[in-house]
Amino acid sequence: MDWDLWIGPAPMRPYHPAYHPFKWRGWWDFGTGALGDIGCHAMDPVFRALKLGHPVWVQGSSTRVNTETYPLGSMVTYFFPARNAEPQATNTFTMGLSGMQAGGVEMPPVKLTWYDGGLRPPRPEGLPEDVVMGDNGRLLVGEKGFILGNHIYPESLRGGLTGKPQFIRTSPGHYREFIEACKGKGAAGSNFDWAGPLAEVVLLGNVALRTQLREPLTKHKLIWDPVACKITNVAEANQFLRREYRQGWTL
Repeated sequence: MDWDLWIGPAPMRPYHPAYHPFKWRGWWDFGTGALGDIGCHAMDPVFRALKLGHPVWVQGSSTRVNTETYPLGSMVTYFFPARNAEPQATNTFTMGLSGMQAGGVEMPPVKLTWYDGGLRPPRPEGLPEDVVMGDNGRLLVGEKGFILGNHIYPESLRGGLTGKPQFIRTSPGHYREFIEACKGKGAAGSNFDWAGPLAEVVLLGNVALRTQLREPLTKHKLIWDPVACKITNVAEANQFLRREYRQGWTL
């Protein structure tokens, strides 16, 4: 193994099994923690269905955190504004987060909260006693009920769905999809124009977990300006939007 090559743009340090294999994702220098690891997967369908775009603000709290590793457990809240968005009439989604069209369906504000490290949302009222809230999944809370996993509650609402369901095309698999995109046979389902902005939004949550910001974040939410690509109300937070690359790795 070429340790210098593996370290890449991160600050150099001696090899230790605490970093590699696998555990690298829990270190600030190498990975993006549980949120960056799983957040893009778990939040992707929510962003697509609700056309969330960029948040107005982000706020986080966690177990004890330090300058080397991510916290063992965290809770991050994103607030998204009301949106005018055209309904999707096709079975594919190629629009970036900033590509929503005005004049369509009025969509209300959305609060999205991420939990990890064994933390969970409050058990929703009306959830049957024999249903277990597991460690992985999504809870979608609406005005008349909620969806936990793939099940609608209260159960009386399950028979009242109307309209034609909207689908995203079935993927032939990550590798084949990537190769077909390289050959010009359409864009990948998570092409960079979608995946890049999504990752940007998800990783704002990690800025809200930085131990260096712990004191100011007890007083402020992080207000996000997606056009200027900066946090407008806590200036010192912007240093964590980018990192300084090791010599030889600068573009």
